[in-house]
Amino acid sequence: MPVVPLWDEGEGYRSFPISRQRRLNCYIEQRSSFSNYSIQGPDKTPIAVYGTHGLTLFTNTGSTPVRGVRTIPYLNVTYFVAGNTVYYLNTNGNQTAIGTINSATGLVGMTDSGENGLQLLIVDGVNGWIVNLSNNSLTMITSAGFPVPAPTTCTFLGGYFIVNQPGSGEFFWSQVYNGLIWNALQFATAEYDPNNLLAVTVNLGQLLLWCERTIEVWTLSGDSRIFARIGGSAVQWGLGSVYSIAFFGDNVMYLAKNRMGQFQVAMLQGTTSQAVSTAEVEYDLNMQGAPQQATAYSYLYYGHMMYQINFPNKSYLYDGTSNAWSEVGSSPLGTYPPGRHYGNIRFELNSVPYVCDYRNGNIYVADSANYTDNGDPIITEMDLKHVFEPGLGYQTIDEFQIDMETGVGVQGITAPPNNDALFFDGLTQYVNIPNNAAHNLLGPFTVMLWMYPAYNLQFAANIILAQMNSGSGGLLTNSWAIKISQGAGTYTPSVSLSNSVGGVTTVNFIISNVPELQWHHMAITVSSSNLITGYFDAVNLGSASLIGSFTAPSGAITISCANVPGASPTQFFNGTIDDFRIYNAALTPAQIASASSSPPGFNDPNLVSAYEFSEGSGTTAIDLQGVQNGTLTNYLGTTNPTYVGGYPGFNPTVGADPKVMFSTSRDGGRTFGNERQLAIGKLGGYYNKCFALGVGCSRDFVAKLKVSDPIKRAFANAQLRIR
Repeated sequence: MPVVPLWDEGEGYRSFPISRQRRLNCYIEQRSSFSNYSIQGPDKTPIAVYGTHGLTLFTNTGSTPVRGVRTIPYLNVTYFVAGNTVYYLNTNGNQTAIGTINSATGLVGMTDSGENGLQLLIVDGVNGWIVNLSNNSLTMITSAGFPVPAPTTCTFLGGYFIVNQPGSGEFFWSQVYNGLIWNALQFATAEYDPNNLLAVTVNLGQLLLWCERTIEVWTLSGDSRIFARIGGSAVQWGLGSVYSIAFFGDNVMYLAKNRMGQFQVAMLQGTTSQAVSTAEVEYDLNMQGAPQQATAYSYLYYGHMMYQINFPNKSYLYDGTSNAWSEVGSSPLGTYPPGRHYGNIRFELNSVPYVCDYRNGNIYVADSANYTDNGDPIITEMDLKHVFEPGLGYQTIDEFQIDMETGVGVQGITAPPNNDALFFDGLTQYVNIPNNAAHNLLGPFTVMLWMYPAYNLQFAANIILAQMNSGSGGLLTNSWAIKISQGAGTYTPSVSLSNSVGGVTTVNFIISNVPELQWHHMAITVSSSNLITGYFDAVNLGSASLIGSFTAPSGAITISCANVPGASPTQFFNGTIDDFRIYNAALTPAQIASASSSPPGFNDPNLVSAYEFSEGSGTTAIDLQGVQNGTLTNYLGTTNPTYVGGYPGFNPTVGADPKVMFSTSRDGGRTFGNERQLAIGKLGGYYNKCFALGVGCSRDFVAKLKVSDPIKRAFANAQLRIR
C-alpha cells in the first residue's frame, strides 16, 4: 500500500478543483529527516499535523470584554481595562478595580515606564490616564500639552511616553518619566510621505511610526530634537489595522495595506517589509468584512512562532516556523462551522499565557492540555490534496488508512462497586450533613453530583444541594446552592452564591428545557477571586463574579432542600441523587470531566468528602473520606424505596471512544458525502488501526478529516490502496 502525502504547507481558497487544501485548528510541523521507509532516518513523515491549544477559564470580569492589557513583570501583575474600569490582576486570578475612565467600548492602548518611572499610561481616543504603580491611583491627564483629539496608541522609549494624534501625522512625547506633564511644543511629524499616523510602537530601541501609506523608523537623536528620522528607512506599506501589530521575535507582524488598496499580512524586518500571506490567503482575507477592525497577537508554541489574526467572522494562524497558514475557530456545542476564534487579546503573567475572550469578560489560560475551548468542542478539520490518475481516468480506492496517534481516548465512566443512588420524594425527604470545619470553604472550592429529576417538579426552584446561613433580617448570607427550575417535563439548571450582606449572584446556565427523567452531572466551582462557574455534564455553561465579599459558610449542608437555620426545610427536590463530592480547589474543566466520569480518587489531595449513597439500608450517608457522615431525614415509615439504581455507569463520556469523521468528495472538492466514523482508539489502545474500506471510484478524489472529541490530535500521513 503506497504512502500518499495528502497534505503539505499549501492552502486553497480560490478554486477548489485546483486546490482544496485547508486546515482548521491545527498546524503542520516539517520534519527535518524523512525516512520513506528507510532505516537511514528517524521519521516516517515529512510533514506532521498537530492540533492547536485549548482554553481553560482563569477568571472572569463579567459580561464586558477586556479592551487592553499590560503586564508589569517586576510587580508580577497585569493591568487591564474592561468596560470603563481599570483593574489589576495577580497570578491567583484575583482582580482589583482601581478606578474608571470616560469610555466603555473599543480597544485601548497601554504602556509603562518601567521601574524608573512607575507609571502606566492608558489612551482610549477620549482621554489619557496615568496609573501610579506605587499606589495604584488612577489620574486623568489634564496637561494643556496633551494632544487633542486624544491618542489611540502609545509606547515608551528613552524615558518618554509617546502617543499619536488621530487625524494627523503628528506624534507627541511627555516630560521625562512623567506621563502627567506634556509640552505642546514637544512633537514631530511623520513627513516622509505626509499621511495620517495611525499607531506608534517601539522595536529594537527604535520608534516605529505606522501611517496609512508608509512606515517610518525614528530613533533618539541625542540632541534637542529628542527624536529624529533615520534616513532612507521609510517603508512604502501602510497599516491596515491598528491592533494587528504584534512582535514576532526581533521582527514585527502586521496587517498591511499596499498602495493598490489590497490587504496583506506582512513582516517588518528592520526597515524592510515583506508579505508572508500567500496569494490564496490574500484572496480569502480580502473577502473579509471590516479588515480595519482586525486584531492580532503572536506567541511561541512548542518551537513554532505563531501569529493569529482575527477578523470579525474568521481567524487565521500563520506559523512562521513552518511558513504555513491555517484557520482557527471556536464555536458553542452544536454549532458548525466554527466562527472566529474566541481569543482577542493575549498576555503573559508569570510565564503563563492568557487569552481574553472577544465576546465577554472571560480570561483563559492558553492550555495545551485542554482539548476544548472552555468546554466548547475544538473542531480540527483537514481538507486534503487531490488524488487523481495522471490520465484523468477512473481510479478505485480500496482502502484509506490514517497514520495518527491512537489510544488517546479519555477515561470513560466506570460503574461503582455498588451502583446505588438515593431517591428523594420531593415532599419531606432530605439528607442533612452537620456542619464540619472542613466543609466551611472559602474559595477556591468545587461541589458536584449526579442527579435524575422526576417528572413535574413541585417547586419553582428545586434545591438539589445547598449550604445556607442566615444573617440579619432573615437574609441568606455566605451561602451557595445548586438548583433547577420548575418544569412540565423540562427544567433549567442554575447555581447561586449569596455574599456577606445577602446579595445574591446567580449563574443561569446557557441551556434550558432539559428533559426530566435523565441522568445529568452538575457542578459549581468558586475561585479564590469569587468567580462562580456552573458546569452541566462537565461543560462550562456560565460564570459570573460574586458581587460583594464572601466569607466561609458555617451552616449544615443539605441535599434535596433549602434548610435555612431557624426555618423549616422547603423547596424539596424530587428525584434521585448520586456521587456527591466536595473539593477544596476550583477544578479545571478537564478535572471536572474526569471526576464526573470516574469513581472518587481517594488519594486526591483536593477531595474533602465523597458520598456514594451505596449503603443499601439504614439512615446514614457515609462520607468515604471519613470527614462527616450525613443523616437521611424523613425516610423511616415511608413506602418509597430508599435506594434505587444509580447513574448509568456504563455510558462513556465524550471522547472515551473517539472517532475521526472521514468523508469524501468525487467532484473535485465541491461537495462531501459518504461520511464514516473511524475509531481512533480508547485510552491505551495504541495498536488501533484507523482505516476505511471500499472508499469508491473517482476521477478526482478529495478526503476530509474531522475530529471534535476532546483528545490529542497528531497526524503523520495517510495511506491509499489504489487499483
